[in-house]
Amino acid sequence: MNEEVQDITFEDLYAHILSCLDCHDEESNDHKHDAMYHHKTARCNVLHLGYAIGSLCSKILEHAPMDPNGMTAQSEANEFWLQPSKERSEIHQAIADIFQSILFFAHVTEINLESAILKKMELNARKYPVELCKGKAGKYTKYSKETGITTNNQSMLDISVESDASSNGANVAHSKETPRSLQLKIRQFALDRKWNKYHSPRNIVLAMMGECGELAELFQWLGDIQDNEIFKSIEDRDHCEQEIADVSIYCLRLADVTGIQDIGRLIKY
Repeated sequence: MNEEVQDITFEDLYAHILSCLDCHDEESNDHKHDAMYHHKTARCNVLHLGYAIGSLCSKILEHAPMDPNGMTAQSEANEFWLQPSKERSEIHQAIADIFQSILFFAHVTEINLESAILKKMELNARKYPVELCKGKAGKYTKYSKETGITTNNQSMLDISVESDASSNGANVAHSKETPRSLQLKIRQFALDRKWNKYHSPRNIVLAMMGECGELAELFQWLGDIQDNEIFKSIEDRDHCEQEIADVSIYCLRLADVTGIQDIGRLIKY
């Protein structure tokens, strides 16, 4: 009888990030021209995240079927994503590399990633009420009259979740959430709103690119030495947490629709 395989936890993944940095520090004290130096600053991590997303785009263009616009095309697309192949594995690894880059960003900025994701999902639930947006692909501002949420008054500061016990993502302990459990919650969020028809792989990749751009905007004029200025106020920090949560949500949603069961198991150790 096979034992049930436990999901990779965030605690495991944060420990992996720390071990990567510790091993690197032991090997070299010169970071100026080192490929791992990006792990030392938030802004460099944003650049690395963009690089990882660009690498995925290259794999998608090279291997993945076009998004379907008919039943025959839908069948062909499903065939690719449901059947194991070298090409699908390369795409899966590229998605996992994005998630690893997100984890490094969370470590450097001391963001509790699972907490940020849960809070953003709660905020999104307020922005996109099921009864108003079911089956519709529209910006949340279409529902501002009913929700009261506009571009200028959305915040996660009034939202609390269980994993808030630790403010430092790299040191969070005993969190009940795993990447897999969050992936399933994101899936249900989409199912409740009948958004599956919009969530084709290429659509999600483009959405994730857009969210990464919004994260980059927070850092674009700061310079590398001053990148911690983004956290001068709790409102600025909240804004940053929202943007990295958005990228994470799309990354986990992409993992789900392309057939990754547990993205943590694809992180390079």
